[in-house]
Amino acid sequence: MYLARIDAFGLDTILDHVIDGKVLRWIAALPELNMSRAFLTNYLNGKINDKNGTLDEREARSKKRRALYAEARKMSATTIVEDGREQLDEETDPRMAQLAMNRATFRLRIAEAFDRDQYGQSKAQININLGSMHLDALRKRVVARVDVPLLENPEPDYTVEQDEPLEQEDATPLS
Repeated sequence: MYLARIDAFGLDTILDHVIDGKVLRWIAALPELNMSRAFLTNYLNGKINDKNGTLDEREARSKKRRALYAEARKMSATTIVEDGREQLDEETDPRMAQLAMNRATFRLRIAEAFDRDQYGQSKAQININLGSMHLDALRKRVVARVDVPLLENPEPDYTVEQDEPLEQEDATPLS
C-alpha cells in the first residue's frame, strides 16, 4: 500500500523535496503519500524493499536508493545554509536578531552533519610520539666533560692485614 503510493508519487519527487530542505515528516505527511516518517525513512535508507525481482535485484535497488538519499541530503546542506542566511538577512527587529542568529547557527550544524566536506569544521589530527621525543631529547642533551687526571702508579692509601694465610683450592681442570 505505502510502496504503491511511493511509486505513484515518484522517488525523484521525494528526493527533490529532500534537496529543497524539507524534513521527512513534512514529506511523509503530503496527501499523496500520507505515511509515517519512520516508514519513509526506512524506505529511503534501504531497510524496506518491494517484492519484485530476485533478492540480488532488490538489494541492488536498496543500495542505489540509499546512495541517492545520501546524495540528496548532502545537496540539501546548501539549501539549509541558504535558508539560514535569508532569515538573518530578512530580520530587521533587533530584539529578534538573536533568535534569527540561533536559528541560522542551528541550520549550519545540520548542514555540517549532512555535508562534512563543505560545511564541517576541519579538525587537525595531532599525533604525539613520546618515545621519539624522548630519544631526540637524549640525542640533543649536552653532557659536560670532566677531565680527571690519571695517576701513573697509584698507590693505595690503605693496607690489608691478614692474620692467617688464605688456603688455595685445588686448581685441577674440569673435564
